[in-house]
Amino acid sequence: MQIDNISDLEVVENEIRLMIQQHDLENVLLGLRQASDKLEPFMIAGIALFATRHSTAGHRTPTHQALGWSKLAPLADLVTQYLLTDPLTFDPTIRQDFYNSNLVFTMLRLVGSQMPYNISLFGQHAQPLILYHEIPKQLAGRINIPQFDLEASFQKINKVSLTDFIKVGFVAFVAAQSQQGFTRSYFERARSEGVNLPEDKDIVLILDKLAADTKKLKKLYQSYRLRDRRFGMYDFNPLFLHPIVRPWRQKKAVPMNQDRMTAPIPDLIAFRISMGIYYQMFNHYRNKFSNYFGHVFEAYVGRILQNSVPPGTLLSEDDIRKTYPTDRGKVSDWIIIDGSTAILIECKATHFSRAALTTGAEDAVNDSLKQVMKGLRQLHEFREACTAKQSGLEALYTCTEFRPVLITLEPLYLVNSDLFREHIDDKLAAEGITNLPWLILAVDELERLQPHMAAGIGLDKILDDRNEKPLNTILEELHSQTGRTYKDSFLYDAGDLGLYQRLGLEPVLERCIKAKNLIRETETSHPPLR
Repeated sequence: MQIDNISDLEVVENEIRLMIQQHDLENVLLGLRQASDKLEPFMIAGIALFATRHSTAGHRTPTHQALGWSKLAPLADLVTQYLLTDPLTFDPTIRQDFYNSNLVFTMLRLVGSQMPYNISLFGQHAQPLILYHEIPKQLAGRINIPQFDLEASFQKINKVSLTDFIKVGFVAFVAAQSQQGFTRSYFERARSEGVNLPEDKDIVLILDKLAADTKKLKKLYQSYRLRDRRFGMYDFNPLFLHPIVRPWRQKKAVPMNQDRMTAPIPDLIAFRISMGIYYQMFNHYRNKFSNYFGHVFEAYVGRILQNSVPPGTLLSEDDIRKTYPTDRGKVSDWIIIDGSTAILIECKATHFSRAALTTGAEDAVNDSLKQVMKGLRQLHEFREACTAKQSGLEALYTCTEFRPVLITLEPLYLVNSDLFREHIDDKLAAEGITNLPWLILAVDELERLQPHMAAGIGLDKILDDRNEKPLNTILEELHSQTGRTYKDSFLYDAGDLGLYQRLGLEPVLERCIKAKNLIRETETSHPPLR
């Protein structure tokens, strides 16, 4: 039906509820896993959310029948219609509110409701181990860096070690590739194949962080639910917090082989053990953590660049500070010398807030852009100093072009588009900053570009292409030039190769090689351990 007002939206939501109540939860979830080649991830997430809210729990039986496509398809059509509806199309008040605003704000909430489910798998599980374990150890005791014990702080709120959490989460990610669900028995099987896992009690604790039953998921949904139901299609999905669903209430401990679980979107497990750690730590420790983590993130970007460019072409802020002290002005975190071009890189562990992504309200977007604007101001100040050839910057005197690049922790959707650039440039112009040729890249983009940069493709050339082409197009072209794949990434070498091999991760690695989430698993049983 056509949705012309809030009442029509409520009718569609009620139709979805009535349709999904006819089916057991696990049958719906297994049906989604087996239809993963027919549905976009955001559609799967939306159906799974309705299922955890309205489907019946069913009975704890050894076998289950996945909901077939003939029954799932009409449900998927109805949910997709709901998810793709925006209040701008049916509510005159909202149309008036957004009438004179930049179209990008409306586009942002549409994209922001879909793209977060497309998780980059590049570097799992090496990236979180480097970011949260290895680099913090290296920064311990360094002057000018806030003291924060990341490992101890994580263990205080999770009761398990950070490395065990990442490792168990990664094994769960592999187990979840099965289209038939999995049980805790998978971890015993992995242990028998030589995977070094913690004790069973710790595995249970970690799974309780990754998995949830319907009671817990419903409670989370209600706590995050938007009050303005005109924006109901943009409700936060608790699968980001608990990507694994236990289809029955966990009233008491159950044997390993009866603790059934299904992940509607397995890639969300990879998110939970990477970005999910950042969010949990920030939500608990707030600025005490974020002030510290900015230094960790800067060091991580440096690690990528050190594995990307020839020796002698990368300068750090510390290198520049030897001749250009802090009282002289701002300095970029990293600088790449590429011929006569200096690429000035500033790192900001920032992201769009949930309010910005769910409402697209200009105030919420601008609030999320505070760190971006700060970074661009810093890049402008240092670029001006370089152009003026100020004393102390002699190492950059041979450069005639200075390209400012901001690296963010998470993707800032649409940020490099003409409409968003217009918005940011207007804000910069209000501060007297004009003609700043900035580009913003998420760190996962830099990770995927790294093997090709290490093969000799200059970042300067890549930045030219990035202004004109989508990242996936650029990666396909680079692959045809260099032949490099994920296995040539420094992250692959940094990971536990034995773990990859023992868990049979070739299908997952192949998805990383293609740099897309388009290759779907067709297995109907657990992925092989060998």
